Amino acid sequence: ARLGPPEIRGVRDMYEPEDTIVVTCHHGRDSPSEPQPRLSWLIDGKEVGPPLLEALGGHTPGGGTEALSLKVPAQQVVEAGGSVQVECRVSLGPLQDRAVKTLRVRMRDYFFSNSGARGGKGCSVASFMAAAMLAAARLYFDIS
Repeated sequence: ARLGPPEIRGVRDMYEPEDTIVVTCHHGRDSPSEPQPRLSWLIDGKEVGPPLLEALGGHTPGGGTEALSLKVPAQQVVEAGGSVQVECRVSLGPLQDRAVKTLRVRMRDYFFSNSGARGGKGCSVASFMAAAMLAAARLYFDIS
């Protein structure tokens, strides 16, 4: 029996920070024969749990599914540095294959949009750096 690589559908070249990214993995088998392969998603090498997943086409007795959607807030990708690698794995008994894609989110003004009154990540980093430089200057110049 041959398994073949899964197919990842719905990936765009670039997403915006306010988007919800939805991509779908299809196992790539034409015949609906039992048992269906098991599909799973990984983001940057870590397996993704149920809150971000949706099985399409229903589960089969063997635990497999026709397709599995992954739903990720683009903001999570921004916080991971602007891009993540998603991997869909398909397995059936000892057989296994995978497909990999990169999700990219535009990082426009991320530092500045998160600073200011809301006290986001950008603000806390800038505040920490300013405090560290002030402390170093006090030590260096012996200012009390």
